[in-house]
Amino acid sequence: MKFDVRYSALENLISNHYEGKIGQADLESPLGRLEVFLTADPCEDDISYSLECKIEAYNTMEAPLAPKRTRWGVGYKVKANEDSLIILEKDSGEYCIERNDDEIKILTANYQSNTPVKKYLSQFFFVAKKIIQAQYKLAKTPVPNITVHIANRMPKKQAKETKELEQLERKIEISQPNVTFEDIGGLCEPKRQMLTIYEDIVSPNRARYFGIDPDKTKGYLLNAPAGCGKTLLVTALAQKLKSELSDKIKFYKVDYSAITSIYRGGEAQATAQIFELVKENQKKGLKTLLFLDELHLIGRRTRLGGNDEALDTLLSHLGGLENYPGLCVIGSTNFPIEDLDPALIRDGRLGKWIKIELPNKEERKEIYKITIKKRQEIARRAGNPALFKDIVLDILAKESEDFTGSNIVGVIDKIIEEKRRTTDDIRNFKSITTEDIVKTIRSFEKQSRKDFGFKASK
Repeated sequence: MKFDVRYSALENLISNHYEGKIGQADLESPLGRLEVFLTADPCEDDISYSLECKIEAYNTMEAPLAPKRTRWGVGYKVKANEDSLIILEKDSGEYCIERNDDEIKILTANYQSNTPVKKYLSQFFFVAKKIIQAQYKLAKTPVPNITVHIANRMPKKQAKETKELEQLERKIEISQPNVTFEDIGGLCEPKRQMLTIYEDIVSPNRARYFGIDPDKTKGYLLNAPAGCGKTLLVTALAQKLKSELSDKIKFYKVDYSAITSIYRGGEAQATAQIFELVKENQKKGLKTLLFLDELHLIGRRTRLGGNDEALDTLLSHLGGLENYPGLCVIGSTNFPIEDLDPALIRDGRLGKWIKIELPNKEERKEIYKITIKKRQEIARRAGNPALFKDIVLDILAKESEDFTGSNIVGVIDKIIEEKRRTTDDIRNFKSITTEDIVKTIRSFEKQSRKDFGFKASK
């Protein structure tokens, strides 16, 4: 088979794949680089030979990389500039191929003249031909049934930004939320409000039926003392959304206390990158639930001329929430709402507030009940059906006035650890009683906190 026939088929494969993958929108922009993989079927007489050529065409005068050997054959690196192409070949080292204008004219006849695409495709086709010619000599036999794959690659700066986005996503994405609303004691009204958010995301037309535009209510603020279940509520919402929408929604939990320590002043950059991730999800047809925890760390105007760049960046993106279809943003803080910048908490940004009070007596009973049931179930599976005995929830709830949900869980965990430490032989284990827990409550050092104006209902 003559080479010109084979190369003509190769040209068609490349051009067709390129047109389908990149699309018309990019035709006026210079390409970053192209990558092609050429593979061949086994040759005659059962002599197995395959090859893989890696071609990278750069649109800048970057220094070429060293050649490398691949598993299947020889790896080639190509550097393109305005006048010529430089190929780094395994044996011959570096040499230059001048472009043939007549051949380029034939190869690019189907493309508009004077476009960046014409220039870079002409370079690419010409290099592909020379590579195949070299492989004929290397194989010492005809190579049948060449197939082609082309992937658009991005310039180094954009590649670096993409890598940073991927690293950030790994830090903030929770792919499998492990809390359900049934796991949360009390918080009846906040749970109801979370379920309304769920309904607006999953079935927005139901809200519209009642004259409510769910696209106008996409920003929420949870306000509560530390340990009152803000994170649990949002995680339970994410779990319910995941169970309904599966991989069609992503859940990002952004802890600004961690970001401010990791990025060391780069909170504005991190915030901008978070919304870049949201845009990428949008392009893929995915919804995003974005949870901004410890929002007060960037949501308050600093005094004495401090740097508010992170806040300004957040305000800029939240001010255009209509540009992010499929996005729901929930912020949380344990600071008074009036401490936050007024622009952050106005309508159109985080304008719907969900305030969580300290649990009342009935809610404290429910939290004790759920926590004890969980610990008892774990113990039962390990052969201890009587970790707790004769528990009177009314007494525990009464003794725990002004406790947060986190305090209550801490009390149970503390008495369990004490029992574990003081039980040398499990045959002598004695069940935990109401009296044991009350003693722990009275000695328990509640989490120190300022009076944020939250009062428990009796």
